Amino acid sequence: MPYRIERRKQLAQEIRRIAEEQIDRAIAEVDDTTLDADETVHQVRKRCKKLRALLRLVRLPLDDEDTFRKENSWFRDAASDLSGMRDAEVQIATCDALMAHPGDRADHRIFFESIRRQLAQRRDAVAGSATSPAERLVAFRARMEEARARVAAWAERTDDSDALLRSVEATYRRGRKTMLAARRDASAERFHEWRKRTKDHWYHCSLLVELWPPVMPARRREVSRLAELLGDGHDLSVLGETLTGEAKSFGGRRTLEPILEQIEQRREELREKAWPLGTRVFAEKPKDLGYRLRRYWKEWE
Repeated sequence: MPYRIERRKQLAQEIRRIAEEQIDRAIAEVDDTTLDADETVHQVRKRCKKLRALLRLVRLPLDDEDTFRKENSWFRDAASDLSGMRDAEVQIATCDALMAHPGDRADHRIFFESIRRQLAQRRDAVAGSATSPAERLVAFRARMEEARARVAAWAERTDDSDALLRSVEATYRRGRKTMLAARRDASAERFHEWRKRTKDHWYHCSLLVELWPPVMPARRREVSRLAELLGDGHDLSVLGETLTGEAKSFGGRRTLEPILEQIEQRREELREKAWPLGTRVFAEKPKDLGYRLRRYWKEWE
């Protein structure tokens, strides 16, 4: 079944079904021998993000902050234990994307190739650390099994559609606030917060996509575009921080300057695309969005 709430089914049962399916798929992906370690990590971390978004959706219907914090932290920590492996791979992919546009200087590509080799060595060091990727995935699988055993107990308390839509409104409000904060202070940290809250809203649009086709799918698509732009910008920021933080390992600051300039130029291009789209995505006041979604839900039921 898809990652969405189905029509004319008990809400609490749907929440339980979605949570258990995401956990079961994460376990199946760990067990899938056709996937390499990096692909497995990428897939199961996405499962954790979907589960955490689901928990934010039912935070108010659940009416139990301790349970929310426990379960949210559980999936956050499970994914965090695998983050070093995935982050190292993302930095290589980000470097490759920059290499495709080496800029005006012909020697840029030589610098990029040297940096890529260093990044690959860092990735291999993570893979060869004391705790191997396979061992981490085994531990992750065990955490998923434990979490699944608890789903029924908390999901049965989420059968309140009005409270659920207030959760959507609250998450949207956070997204709007982080966008305005990024307007005032265009730092990497502000943009990263905006990106995370945008992703939350995207997941909630996915869960509620059946409220009104094709309106909700169209909204989900545009929110996804915004999240992708912000995500690409974040990946560039992380790469830049890695290079400047360990400049000596990558050839020294003077060697890095042209590449750091290119990173900043690309980040600015992405921001220029994100602003008008973000203004449209977060145009409504949160209360207006909440009111509209409640009307959708009433007709949908």
